[in-house]
Amino acid sequence: MGLRYTPASTAGFVTALYVVITPMLALVLLRTRVSRVTWVAAVLALGGVSVLSLDGFALGAGIPLLMASAFLYALHIVLLGSLVQGQDPLSLTALQMLGICAVLWPAALPGGVRVPMVWGVWGPLLWMALASGLLALLLQTWAQARMSATRAVVVMTFEPVFASLFAILAGQEPMTWRLLVGGGLALTAMLLSELGPVVRAERLARRGGQEQAASAPGAG
Repeated sequence: MGLRYTPASTAGFVTALYVVITPMLALVLLRTRVSRVTWVAAVLALGGVSVLSLDGFALGAGIPLLMASAFLYALHIVLLGSLVQGQDPLSLTALQMLGICAVLWPAALPGGVRVPMVWGVWGPLLWMALASGLLALLLQTWAQARMSATRAVVVMTFEPVFASLFAILAGQEPMTWRLLVGGGLALTAMLLSELGPVVRAERLARRGGQEQAASAPGAG
């Protein structure tokens, strides 16, 4: 629904704000501390979304829906990260797909959504269901069982870059200054929110190692 009223490139950056929302949800749900770097990233992300989505003082009709989507994606990452450790990725993926089917099944009932029986429609639908849906969910579940949520989200940060690139290459949208500035701010915010804590942890570990070496017997 959000994509119906929003260009694909803009939608990619707005939806990918789940990278910034994820640590906020972790603070509320898991009592994980949020650093000052993350708050700075949130401000940058808000500025990026404003450049991308505001037309004067009017907000695009699809932006609130995309923001809700970003929130739900972030919630999914937090919950999946807390449940996937030690679990079978195939089983978890199957359960998630069953949940999706249960929620969306009413649309397939008589009087629901009608899809034209032509390959030009069913081809993209099958791709979204199998590749963008099932395969992507399976790969995400498998990967999050083998790496931290922070590292996983760093990789996911590049999702909006690919969304904009494909939209431009397909000739759907031109390269504009709003896309460059707004997308750049949003991408900077995403990378900062994830890489900042990693760099800080490495510095603290290095400092701790130096203090331990300095206090060892015979040091100095």
